Amino acid sequence: MFKILLLPFLIFELLVAEVSTEVFSKWNINYGDLLVDQGKYLEAVDAYDSAFEATSIDTLKIEAMIREANVFSLYLDEKKIALDIYKKIYYKFPKRKEAEFALYQAGMLAKEMKDKEAPKLFEEYMKKYKNGKFYFQVKFLNDKLSKQTTQEEYPVKPTSEEEIGKNFVNIRVALHKTINDITLSGNLIVNNKKFPKVHCLYKNNKIMFNNQLFDKLTINSNEFIYVDSKKHKYRGYIELMAKENGILVLNVVDIESYIHGVVTSESISSWHPEALKSQAIASRTYAYYQAMVRKDWDYDVLDNTGDQVYKGLDGSSKSGVEATNATRGTILTYQNKPILAQYTASSGWRSSSSEEIFNVEKPYLYGHQDTFSEKMPLGRWDTEMSISEIESGLNKKGIKIGKLFSIEPVVIGPSGRITKVKFVGSNGEKTLKTYSSLRRIVGLSDILTTIEKRGNVFFFKGGGFGHGVGYSQWGGQAMAKAGYKYNEILKFYYKDVVFQQLF
Repeated sequence: MFKILLLPFLIFELLVAEVSTEVFSKWNINYGDLLVDQGKYLEAVDAYDSAFEATSIDTLKIEAMIREANVFSLYLDEKKIALDIYKKIYYKFPKRKEAEFALYQAGMLAKEMKDKEAPKLFEEYMKKYKNGKFYFQVKFLNDKLSKQTTQEEYPVKPTSEEEIGKNFVNIRVALHKTINDITLSGNLIVNNKKFPKVHCLYKNNKIMFNNQLFDKLTINSNEFIYVDSKKHKYRGYIELMAKENGILVLNVVDIESYIHGVVTSESISSWHPEALKSQAIASRTYAYYQAMVRKDWDYDVLDNTGDQVYKGLDGSSKSGVEATNATRGTILTYQNKPILAQYTASSGWRSSSSEEIFNVEKPYLYGHQDTFSEKMPLGRWDTEMSISEIESGLNKKGIKIGKLFSIEPVVIGPSGRITKVKFVGSNGEKTLKTYSSLRRIVGLSDILTTIEKRGNVFFFKGGGFGHGVGYSQWGGQAMAKAGYKYNEILKFYYKDVVFQQLF
């Protein structure tokens, strides 16, 4: 009798566990999509990894893998990793409908990379999917490849120094992705006519202005443009685009004016000039990288912490402008390509490599001791949270482990950061990535921490603020005050980089 009653209970428990991990996995996939939109590609990879590891449902695993491959291919210049992910999907889930798409994508990436595996992948596709969606395209490309005798006939053209920065003058900053009502003020010019104020509405999937409907509208000014909804003034011009859910509002401005508005929005205006110069170069490099990988998007960067904080003219300061002008056109490159200039508020006492935190190797984003950040604000901290609060946070994320008994470090990286933790509770245990679970639930400033349970409270003793990868803003300030120049500061935080002029 006991066994008969126990069986339905166990089945119910298994179903509850599966549903909870499904919620957590879906949450991370959606969060990863948001991070891509914000330009946080390494963080997006981490979110997709978390989604993959948390679930046993094939559909969610494949969904996470496809999104991750897309990030590697389009935004991180890691096509080989993307190729391997697509091949893994095909071989691991051969009976799933997504296998066809994965094999096709693998072949296309191999062709793009001039990889000798491309014909083999195309032939595999034609053999297995004779009535496939991409059959004729694959056949055409495979026939074309078969006529090539050597790779040298189609060499990969490296990016030259002359090409870096070519035609890069303006940057497209998204002030609003969707808005239904926008008012602009100033000495404005629209369609060769002058207006002191421009008021536009979203109507019938169009932009309504002056009783006329437009798909796109450009507002110029000889001075500045005041955007009422932002309460800021902007140089350059404003471009309005009618999109599916509202009006996309862009400030199109030259890159140096953009950096004027970023430097002391991201750093403190009273900081040492060398620290502000470091910020200017890191921000300019970041913006240029995004402009390159988002050339097919409607915008290059967002105006908030999703990318970099930008407040137009109101975000400019004398010290920020001076730092920008002193480093005019300078970016950081690695192997003649702009770097993904990750930066963080503080590294704590040790920075991390991108591989340690995000499982993506970028040689210039390396881990090393950082005594400069340690001595500054955010260098070390303590926080605590009750067991019940953590249990509530776990439940909201779909992690149903019942009463929480312990949180145990599972993987500690070279920097000392806990990259994976195990939650042990009355309903079992769950091992998850710290960055996407514990850090968000507790609100930890960083995962460079220790974990201690005393009574009904967990205590965290750590350091740093952010992900700990790349340039440390507080560390840069400490180095500048100690007499280091901006080039020395940036070379301390980014390994083997080269300073290069865009113009």
